[in-house]
Amino acid sequence: MKRGKSTIIWIFIISAGSIIGNIIGEALSGLLPILKISQHLGFGPAVLDLNFFNVTFGFGFDMNLAGLIGIITVMLIFRKWQ
Repeated sequence: MKRGKSTIIWIFIISAGSIIGNIIGEALSGLLPILKISQHLGFGPAVLDLNFFNVTFGFGFDMNLAGLIGIITVMLIFRKWQ
């Protein structure tokens, strides 16, 4: 597999694992409250104002234990398939 295509697939796999893990974590947070503990990662808005052109950059996401478990699980499953 080409390197560029492989990188895109891994980004998709990591994103899917995080989403699936967060959904499962939210569903099970009543039974296991530790799954809901999260940490916010990212940076706030940075503004580039050139008088005629204004751009705002920002990025952030919340990572919790369930999302991390989901990422690891999906990565292991994907490696088995390859």
